[in-house]
Amino acid sequence: MPHNGGVHSRFDQRWSKKMKSLKGRPDGKPCGILGTKDVYQATFGTEPPLGGNHRSADGSKERYILGHLGKPHELAAGNKSIASEDTSNYATHPSYLPEDAIGPNGEVGIWLHCGPVVEYLANRLWSDYGDILVASSCNMAGEGNPQSKEYDLSYVDDRLRAKVDYNVDVPHWETPQLDGDGRWLSAPIWKIGTKDFLREGRDQAIVANLLQS
Repeated sequence: MPHNGGVHSRFDQRWSKKMKSLKGRPDGKPCGILGTKDVYQATFGTEPPLGGNHRSADGSKERYILGHLGKPHELAAGNKSIASEDTSNYATHPSYLPEDAIGPNGEVGIWLHCGPVVEYLANRLWSDYGDILVASSCNMAGEGNPQSKEYDLSYVDDRLRAKVDYNVDVPHWETPQLDGDGRWLSAPIWKIGTKDFLREGRDQAIVANLLQS
């Protein structure tokens, strides 16, 4: 997909290490979770702020992908935690959260509204197995998104496409929005419960306004 280059489930964490390795992504930098409303509620203990469709200026329906970064809410009684030697970080997180999805300060990033294909897979994994999708962007670490005025897998770095198991094109948007260098804009990331954006991105002004409304 345009906004996610690698996807795997939590069943075998070797795949997240493989995904990070082929990108050259540092070990200490966590991957994101392609979530659903239920995954968000289980993790953060509250409803996501942008729960449904929102009308764009021309009256059409839009769904805005947004990364939500925060620390999981206090564990409910009886919840399992991840077994770990490092009790200061991910040992106190719910068992469905893999180590590679937890940041150095215990934070977790969940992306919502990632399109019908991802939402179907994420919902099935969560409802049937209590599992989640973990992902990373479609670029080599530190090199930015592809440069193109259209979404097409041919613009994704050959080094990545040659190493993954499958190349699947499921674009969420019809056309990309571009940054100053002509690269595909990623989705914004905000810090839950604040007005702070850790990364500005596609539909930035609209998303910021919706979060404050």
